[in-house]
Amino acid sequence: MDFSHNLTLPSVSATPSQWYFLSLVNVYLFGIYYANKNIQYNYVYEESVAGKGTDEVNSMLFHFIQKIVVANGHQKLTIYADNCGGQNKNNFAVKMLLGLARESGAKG
Repeated sequence: MDFSHNLTLPSVSATPSQWYFLSLVNVYLFGIYYANKNIQYNYVYEESVAGKGTDEVNSMLFHFIQKIVVANGHQKLTIYADNCGGQNKNNFAVKMLLGLARESGAKG
């Protein structure tokens, strides 16, 4: 799981107009690769909806685990994440995953 680079919209290859500089919007892309099915799941949202912190990462990860992993009957989960301490490697993420494992009856 990882955030991709920020995408700025609109994306114009020609010389941009004044409107271009007044209307820039950052779009965030958070991806989770589901190796069991060989599928990439992406959460895409724009900057006014949410940021890129722990709460957002935990919400997307929680949604993915509940709707995809648990729904497919899997009881074991291995997670690989980048080295971002503020998003993936902190007490909130670990506690959320631990609580989710306890609730779902996952095996260690």
